[in-house]
Amino acid sequence: MKYIIIGLGTGRCGTVSLTNLFKLQSSCGAEHEHTAHNSHHGEIWGKNFTGLVDYIENRSEKYICDVSFYNLPYVEQLIDMFDNVKFVVMKRDRQETIDSYMRKTSGRNHWQIHNGTRYKHCPWDSIYPKFEGTDKADAIGKYWDYYYNTCSNIDQSLCYNLNTSDLNNKEKCLDMLNFCGFESPVYKYIKSNQSS
Repeated sequence: MKYIIIGLGTGRCGTVSLTNLFKLQSSCGAEHEHTAHNSHHGEIWGKNFTGLVDYIENRSEKYICDVSFYNLPYVEQLIDMFDNVKFVVMKRDRQETIDSYMRKTSGRNHWQIHNGTRYKHCPWDSIYPKFEGTDKADAIGKYWDYYYNTCSNIDQSLCYNLNTSDLNNKEKCLDMLNFCGFESPVYKYIKSNQSS
């Protein structure tokens, strides 16, 4: 039996570190933003469920993990398709997330439709959902609101909520790994994405 573990979170919230924690576990195959990286950013928000299913079905490990902010639209389909799926939702403070994205994406805007004049067009533009907003920071805030409101509707018996700071908490992380079905979980925290 395969255990399917789907990591969620807006990005800039510890998803790379979560992926690396999964990679430490025995018989586990884990990837971060797998389908975007392996399709040259061909992912479009909500339009690549087939790529995710192919990834899951072609892995041979007992535990299959994919941690990607853009897995959110596929939650209900995954629940319908796989009997043994769990979700781990990473969450960082709203303003911290906005500030981090503003630093990370200077000169780019993935959250609003734009003509390429003020912001450079980027392959990541298609991967994020779009929002009306007074400016880029406002649109990122609306993305954060939308993302976690949607996560709150996931069947909570299938969902483990983890704050970014919880990655420093051995007991909390081991509890999450047990929830996901790992038989002998191990813990080591390494901050994996140094740009804040």
